[in-house]
Amino acid sequence: MNVNLNFIPNLVIDWSKVSVAVLMLILTWLISRYGVNCLMRRVGRWESYLQRVNLSVEVLQGMVPPLRLLVFIIGLMMVTYFLSFPVAIARILYRLMGTVLLISIGRAIYHSVPLMFKLMHKIGENWDVTAQQVGLDRIITRFLIRVIQAVIVVVMLFMVLSVWRVNVNGLFAGAGLMGLAISMAAQDQIRNFLGGVVIVLEKPFTIGEKISSPSIKGVAEDITFRTTRLRTADGDVQIVPNSTLAREPITNLSRVDIPRVTMRFSLVPSTTTLEIMAIQSRIMDFLSEDERFRGDEMEYRVLVTEITLNAILFKVTGPLSPVGKKDIEEAKSALNLAIIDAVTAEGLQFAVTTN
Repeated sequence: MNVNLNFIPNLVIDWSKVSVAVLMLILTWLISRYGVNCLMRRVGRWESYLQRVNLSVEVLQGMVPPLRLLVFIIGLMMVTYFLSFPVAIARILYRLMGTVLLISIGRAIYHSVPLMFKLMHKIGENWDVTAQQVGLDRIITRFLIRVIQAVIVVVMLFMVLSVWRVNVNGLFAGAGLMGLAISMAAQDQIRNFLGGVVIVLEKPFTIGEKISSPSIKGVAEDITFRTTRLRTADGDVQIVPNSTLAREPITNLSRVDIPRVTMRFSLVPSTTTLEIMAIQSRIMDFLSEDERFRGDEMEYRVLVTEITLNAILFKVTGPLSPVGKKDIEEAKSALNLAIIDAVTAEGLQFAVTTN
């Protein structure tokens, strides 16, 4: 049955074909919706087998949206061919569908990158190979994930442009000139990126370790292309540019063989030898009795380091126990208070020193 719509010139609609096309779309939707779900349920039953071959179900589930879209786009292409659309319109529709499909696949691959690294870690465990043995600790893994995801975005962008017949070679040439201009305008960002690369390659710390530098002190939580995120002892999150950390000396407090605290104080020059020995004894008693300190691997030390006309300088070193290591600042505070108590109990006076 053909219907001639007079108000639209030269347009003849074959309603029988339209009906078939609608049925094809409905069938395609049902297959993409319920057929893929049925397939994934069957895959879920093979979870034990997938685990034996080191294949994660999460990776397969991430491919469900692009698989559904692929089935639906195939149906749309069949409908477009069946209805005999004009070549120009069909070409545009095909490019639109290809663009949507590429974006969906790229999105699935983008989000599957962390899962693939997790899968690699599991495979390494099965082969008794740790991430540290192959040089892939947490900080490198996170950085690599971001680099790979950025590459995926760029590749998918150029693939979409190629679908629309855009001259990619010309874009590369333009991107080179634009990159030169951007590099001149964003030197700080480039330094931060290079600083991040230096941190990743040198590995002065990794995620979860406590570090100290002249500008910051805290636990490393994450590193990006531009910054490193640290959690301070007060629970605050501080964002430090990578270029700052890369050019500063970094002390990794989590890798100290024997964690310890070192305190310095000074007494007036009139302090006698007996009084010095009494101060040393009181501080040593505190270090040996307090649960935050231990002397089994390193000796407690209360030393006279220097004598000047204005002061007698002391240095106290206290190795920390596992309890003290959990909160180093609290251990320092307790040691400071113990020094004050010892000086007060002996009736002595602190000296005023100037740097």
